[in-house]
Amino acid sequence: MHPFVKILIVVNLLFAVGFWAYSAAALEITTNYKQQVEETKTAAATAEAALQADLSSARADLQAARDSRSTADQRADEEKARADRLQADLAAAQRENAELNDSFKKVSNSLDDINATIASVSSAKEAAETARREAEQARDAAAASQRTAEQARRAAQEELASAQRTIADLESELTVAKETLSATETQLTTLAHITNTSLSDVVAQPLIEGAVVALDPGLGLVILNRGSTHGVKVGNTFEVHAGGVYKGQVRVVNVFDDKASATVERKGNAPIAQGDRASTRL
Repeated sequence: MHPFVKILIVVNLLFAVGFWAYSAAALEITTNYKQQVEETKTAAATAEAALQADLSSARADLQAARDSRSTADQRADEEKARADRLQADLAAAQRENAELNDSFKKVSNSLDDINATIASVSSAKEAAETARREAEQARDAAAASQRTAEQARRAAQEELASAQRTIADLESELTVAKETLSATETQLTTLAHITNTSLSDVVAQPLIEGAVVALDPGLGLVILNRGSTHGVKVGNTFEVHAGGVYKGQVRVVNVFDDKASATVERKGNAPIAQGDRASTRL
């Protein structure tokens, strides 16, 4: 065989082997690429599902946050309405205290007038009794002269009737005044009982703000950081609260220069604790 032909055969064999190797490599690359594509699609589908789950969770969290905010706004509105009601109740109580002070002054004035009326009635009664006795004496003394005696008798009777009417009118006025005084005293006593105050305490409290600095459970005392130098007096009441939580009312029983101790008069929505705010007015 010619050497050239041998060379061509060898070259063709080499080309055939090379083409086969290239085809095998290309097939493997294609298979690997398809597998990578499938894996990428699977990973993408998994990531998309995870993102959809995260999106659903985020939407649920957003709705929950909106619901929570709506509830918080509603609660804030309710607390504001309650604060407005308490402020209105406080203003009404202050007006009632002012009216009670005016009523007490009027009662005092009425008592003075009643005492004066009683003295006047007593004087008028004595004067009427004197006039009646004088009229009777004049009637007896005028017995000798029928005309004079009759005239004197009529005059005496008229004077006596007038005096008796005056006495009756004054006694009626005295009765009405006593009934009015009794009713007023009953109203004052009832109001003092309802508000748990005495008449001497019916005065407007100054605005004093402080805080609870300590508690003495054994003695049942609440210690405030306000004392006589701040205007605190025995009998003053403080409303205790923490934020929007009303914790009750305490009444001062002992006052020092820079602090005071108080007892719990009315419980609130939670126990009183150290650090709570305290004010004579809400």
